[in-house]
Amino acid sequence: MFAGFDWDVIQRSLPYLFKEGMTFTLTLTAASTLGAGFAFSVANTGTGTITIDPNASETINGSIAYTMPGNTTAVFLCTGLSWVTMSGSPFANVT
Repeated sequence: MFAGFDWDVIQRSLPYLFKEGMTFTLTLTAASTLGAGFAFSVANTGTGTITIDPNASETINGSIAYTMPGNTTAVFLCTGLSWVTMSGSPFANVT
């Protein structure tokens, strides 16, 4: 899909599905801009690593970034001040 490029997550973002083997970064818009309750999902079905990078000093689960290795999925939920993951598990046999 559009792997190999850095992407910005904005309010109109749809779920992301990445099947490529490249490593790249998804940059999050400020949590205060997206608002509490905004959520998006990412499925990394490739072999590369996706880094989810919050805005400025914001965090995901208390960390400054969230790294997704290949064959993992995650749902990200905005609290209005930071981010939490609602899931993040490996999956098998994705075609």
